Amino acid sequence: MQSRASLVAVGVAIALSAVLADRTFAAVSVTSQKLVSGAGRYWLHTMFGSIPISEPTVYTEAPFPNDASNHATVDQTGLHVLVNLSGSATGKPMQTNYQVRDNWDSKRFEIVFQLNQPATYKYHGEMWSPSYLPQLPPTTLSGPGGSIDFSAAAFVRTLDAEGVLQPGTYTFSGTVGYDYHSGPQNLPNPGMISGLQHTTLDIIVPEPGFAAGVVTASVLLASGRRRRPLGA
Repeated sequence: MQSRASLVAVGVAIALSAVLADRTFAAVSVTSQKLVSGAGRYWLHTMFGSIPISEPTVYTEAPFPNDASNHATVDQTGLHVLVNLSGSATGKPMQTNYQVRDNWDSKRFEIVFQLNQPATYKYHGEMWSPSYLPQLPPTTLSGPGGSIDFSAAAFVRTLDAEGVLQPGTYTFSGTVGYDYHSGPQNLPNPGMISGLQHTTLDIIVPEPGFAAGVVTASVLLASGRRRRPLGA
């Protein structure tokens, strides 16, 4: 009887744990994610009669990466977003025949998620290092209650913020790098870098503590039960 009771309790624990996991995944889910990359140039060479080669920023869209450096994942604790992205702008190298040789690129990420119950958010932003400009690129979390702008003053390398979100559809987005459209920019050499590193947004779903306690108590009760002797 003891072994049977133990097996039943373990089975209940596994089933209830699965239910709790399903509840967490149902509480928050990613509905879309994308990464838009842009690149352009403006070149002016003396040997071509000063006829410019102008390519305004061209954009391409792809899914947001899912790797060790960039990802948006959901587990039993909630949603976890990690961002490590940068963009640059460079001018003509030294000892060159070009009058102007400007190149630039940018990246914009966008994560859309659905939140079905109140949850806590925690944000950590960190400036790319090394960075030519001492400015943390801003990011935005927009949703039913408006927009939360995560921005810092010049020379502030990190930013932390937290709060509570109500149910609804939210978009977490940000842009790094540089976008130009026409004409010489007189960019410096070796150039400028703008980016985010080790930047995170965590949407933490409240733990179902009572149910988890029931699971633990059931297992302990079954494993600790002893058969009582006849006549006792």
